This record gives sequence, structure tokens and C-alpha cells, in this order.
Amino acid sequence: MHAASLAFWGTLCTVVPCLAQTPAFAVAPLLPLSGTGVFDARRNVVTVLQSGSMWDWDGTSFRQRLGLAPTYSSGTSWAVYDPQLGEIHKAVSNGIATWNGVNWRSAPTPTMWPLSGMAFDVARRRVVRLFSNSTDVAEWDGAQWARITPPASPGTGGFLVYDSTRGRCVRAAGDPLTLWSWDGGTWTLVDGNGPAGQGTSGITFDPGGNRLLVHGGSPVQATWAYEGAAWVSVPTPPSFTQSAFTFVFDGTGMLRCSVVDGFWRLEGNVWRRLPIEYPVPRSAPGLASSPSWRQALMFGGSQTPNTRLDDTWTFDGTWQRQVPGQSPPPRENAGLAWSAAEQRFLLFGGKNAQQQVLADTWAWDGTNWMALQPANAPAARTAMAMTGDPSGGVLLLGGRDTSQLLADHWRWQNGSWQQVGAAPGLAAQYQAVACHDLQRNQTVAVIGSQTWIWDGTNWVQGQSVPFSPSGPLATAIVWRPETRTVLILESSQYTRATAGGDGTQWTLLGPAHPSSSIAPQLVSDFENQRVWNLSYPFGGLSVFTATPAQADRFGYGCAFGATPGLSADGRPRLGNAAFAIDTVTLLPNAPLLLAIGFTEQGQHLGSGCVVWIAQPPAIHFLAADAAGHARFSLPIPAQSSLLGVQLLAQAAVFDPARSPLGSIVLTDGLRISIGD
Repeated sequence: MHAASLAFWGTLCTVVPCLAQTPAFAVAPLLPLSGTGVFDARRNVVTVLQSGSMWDWDGTSFRQRLGLAPTYSSGTSWAVYDPQLGEIHKAVSNGIATWNGVNWRSAPTPTMWPLSGMAFDVARRRVVRLFSNSTDVAEWDGAQWARITPPASPGTGGFLVYDSTRGRCVRAAGDPLTLWSWDGGTWTLVDGNGPAGQGTSGITFDPGGNRLLVHGGSPVQATWAYEGAAWVSVPTPPSFTQSAFTFVFDGTGMLRCSVVDGFWRLEGNVWRRLPIEYPVPRSAPGLASSPSWRQALMFGGSQTPNTRLDDTWTFDGTWQRQVPGQSPPPRENAGLAWSAAEQRFLLFGGKNAQQQVLADTWAWDGTNWMALQPANAPAARTAMAMTGDPSGGVLLLGGRDTSQLLADHWRWQNGSWQQVGAAPGLAAQYQAVACHDLQRNQTVAVIGSQTWIWDGTNWVQGQSVPFSPSGPLATAIVWRPETRTVLILESSQYTRATAGGDGTQWTLLGPAHPSSSIAPQLVSDFENQRVWNLSYPFGGLSVFTATPAQADRFGYGCAFGATPGLSADGRPRLGNAAFAIDTVTLLPNAPLLLAIGFTEQGQHLGSGCVVWIAQPPAIHFLAADAAGHARFSLPIPAQSSLLGVQLLAQAAVFDPARSPLGSIVLTDGLRISIGD
């Protein structure tokens, strides 16, 4: 951390507002797993647009940009880049939306044209789009749309890309794949002997190899390069699936980001997996946490209706893939729990891809899986409740066999399973959810809407959970390390947690995150004192917190024309050493002053210009680069006292040509909330 940052954070000892709100699940994506990307050669980064979010990839890592104008999420996934103006054009349902680094502006077509493929013609300075139901071509020159009917056409739809080698937009479609070039009025055949079966593949231009690339296809993923006047097959990893992916040049090679396949880069003709560890989306994995190891363990799950997984991951706020010498066979809905007495995780049962219900027992010692052979064991089952037992062992409740719900109760102790008897409250229509209450050393189970407490010897009936009248039931339960209470997630309706000293009183906390409508996968993060939902509605995570990390614009800037802007470069979360504030000046190499403070005001300077920060304790002089960006590094310490602190930022940029005040233009304000 540099001296300026140390001095700034030192002022927090005497300042300010720590703002909290009702706890809820806040989306906290770690990586963009799909979207559309463009390479910004001026900044040497790839900008990836997701639904409502924007990311930068610098060749080695991703950083999310927050506080910008809302990202267009409607329309298709096509986006193109104007290298002269540094603007991104994104296809939307009724035309295009253009991003200038600060704001979006829209350019709708005169009528609702059904458009498909899209490219930016660098030589002719315009956006070119294909019609999906006509042989016409639509063009946007920055001022108006034109609909062009060529004298001859290769057909409707298809994919479009700008070929820098030819200086023309090129269309790819058909079977075999056929290439045509567009000069603004006429289509010219480039090649009619392309690979077969690639009509559904997207086409891109690879500046590193000065070639066209076709990648994708159905039913088999394949890669073909058009080099000069010949097609060349590029070996493609057989593991690639038909899942949504981003495929874009990143300055080194062709970056491929997939929600299922992970992160790869095509360098020349060689695919290389990037060292970014992230599990593929899944449902019903085995999931448990260790308070002494301060990490969670995830095993297996279901990727598709016919695919079961056998991979092992640990999570402490960051994913790490484990590579054991042996693993349990693939399965979903296995029981997984931490055995405090043995200091290892225990896994039992589950269901495989052949719909067979399993009855095997495995242990994870932190390095490897070991198959255990207890003399006695529960019958085969899936979807059981399995958690820590007050005795230090593991408790197993109910589950489902091939035809019915089970109502038995087992305990793992001293290396063997022992049947305790029937669990109270289990009935044919209910399954149990349970967790270990570490504060009171008791197991809390919820069966239907009834709470039961197990002290290691006896069951005691607790308070009935006041679910809504429609009767949703608890779908997940977890220990909250930050409050030392139990959290219940009711089926897509409410989030509830314990309060009081006996562990039996429930208090409504508020609405659950929308992703709870998808089967939640709650897990305790003892390292960061948080609860995470690891379900993947959109390929992300959500954290249960009253202090989400976020950044938003407020107020307004002033300038003749577009105003400069601020964004948070990365999420403002505790311990983010890479966090920064980025100023977009819209003028290359412009000098500027960046003010950072804590108290909002509205001091009017005249001509519609407002200073939004009162007596800022930190003012920094910066200079923008040739792309109009000035980045101020502000590493956030991993200090819990900073949770909920709000920072305000605003920049004054020297830009006389566009200034209503004589020399400077002002950005909007940026409100930064430090959180999870």
C-alpha cells in the first residue's frame, strides 16, 4: 500500500458514517463466466459485458467496474469496438446502444427491423448489421440508419466480422460454411469451400494471426482458421461443451470464457487452460464447512440431468481445486459433514447418473479421500440431512431411498455408524434440514415447519417456524459465524435467523435474494465470517450481508457535451488490494484533481456545475493516459471496522474546450460502500 493510501485510511479513525442495512443475499460475482467481449487496443484490455455488469480483463485477471451507467442487457450478445473513438456498440432489440466509457446512448432503427449479425466497418466508419428475415443490410454511420438492398445476396442472417486484412466486413453462413465480403453495396464471394457442420459457429478476427477464426458449432465444438485462402483445422479440447461462452482477442491470443468449461486461450494453434480456478455450475453437491480448518468443502453434484461430478473443491472466499489420489464415484445429493472429533469431513450416500442410490462412506483428510468400511451403516439414500453432532461426531437424519422418504436417525462416532432410532417429526411428506449450533453445542433441525433440538442425547421440540400461510418449507439451514446464530432460507419467500439465547426463537430478517428460487447451497465461511449461497442462477455467488460492497453514481457532472465519469475498478470489499478509482476524462492526457471524502454537499459553482463533497480530506493530482483514463490505486485493508464505511469521490478535469466554467469539467459523484 503506497503512502497516499496509508494516510487516507488513517483518517478513518476519526471519521464517519458506517451504514448498514437489513441483511440479505447480495450478488458478489467473482468472475464473468459468460457475456460478450471486445478488445480495447488503446487500454490493452478486454471489456466483457454481462447482464447489468461490466468487467475488464488485463491478460491475467478480471476486475469488475462498478458505478458506471447501467449496462444494456436487452437484445443479443453481439458487441463491436470502434478503435478510433474508443466506443463499444452493443446490439439491442431495436438497434444499437453505444458506450463512450461513461454513458450509454441509443440509436434505434426507424422501425422494428429484425436484425442479426453485427460488425464495425473500420475502413468505412460505420456499424453493419444483417437482417434475419431479409437479404437487405442495415448500416449506422453515427448519425442515421440506412437500409441497403444489394443487387445480389448470399442469403439472410449469419455471422458478421470485420476482416482487417481485407479491410471489409465478412459474412459467414451456410453448410458448407461460405464467406462473403461487403463493400457497402455489393457482396463478393470470398470462399465457398468451408468446413461442413459449422453454420452455427460464430466468426471472429484474430489480429495476432491475421486470420479469420470460426469456433463453436453443433453438435461438436470445433475451431477452424481461414488463413489467406485456405481453411485449417485447429485441434480443440474435446471437453468443450455447447454452453454460452465469450470468445475474443485479448492482446495475447483468443480468450474463451465459459460458464461450464472455464477459462482458456488459443495462442497460435494451441489451446491453453488459464490458471483461474472456478467450479462449473452444478446442483445438489455435497457441501460442508470446518470451523477449525476455516474452509468449506464441496464434492460432486449434478451438471446436467445425465451428468454427475466427482471433483473436490475447497472455498475460503476463494475457490481452490483439489487433486486427490482417489475420489468417491460421481454423485449428487450426498451427505457431507465435518467430524470435529476426527478432524476430517465425512461423506455418505447420494445418487449416481444411473439413478442408483448409494450407501458408501468416505472421509476427506484435507489431501485425499479414503473409502471407509464400517461394520454397520445406514441403508442407501440420497438428500439426507447430515451435520455435526454435539458429541463431536456426525448426525444423519432421514433422506430418500428409491421410493420413499426415510425417518431414521444415525450417528457416526468412533469410526462407525450407530442407529439412534426414529427422528421425531419426520413424516412421509417432509425432509429435514439441520445444522450444528456451535454457540450452544446442539443440532438444530427443521422438519416441515417444526424446530427440533438435539443435545447429543435427546430431542426437544422447539418453536414452530412462522412460515407464510401458503406453506413454503425450509429449503436450507446454515450456521452464521458472524452472529453465532442459525440462518434458515424459506423456499423462495423469506430469510429467517435465530435470536435469543436458547436457539429456538426465530425472527424474520427480510426477503431472500431472488436466486433462492433456485435450490440454495448455503455454506459457512469461517475465514471471512460470512454465509455464502453457492447456487449458480447466473454463474455467480451471493453473500448474506448487511453491508454489500457496491459503488453507485450520484449527482451530476457538468461539461459541454458528454461529462467525464468515475468508476470503481474492482469491488470495494475488505482486503481487495487491487481496488482503484478510475476517471474517464474523454480527453487524452488531461490533467485532473480527484477528491475523496465522506460528507455529501451540493455547492453550486454556477453554469450547472456542483461540487458534491464537503471538505474532502484527500485531493490527488493525476494525469489521464492517451486513452483518457486515470487510475488511482486505493487498496482496501482487511479490517472489519471498515465494513459499511462510505466514501465519496468526484473529479475536476482540465478541459477548456468543453468547460462551462472556463477551464474545468466535473464528473458525477461516485458513492463507494465498503462491504462484503
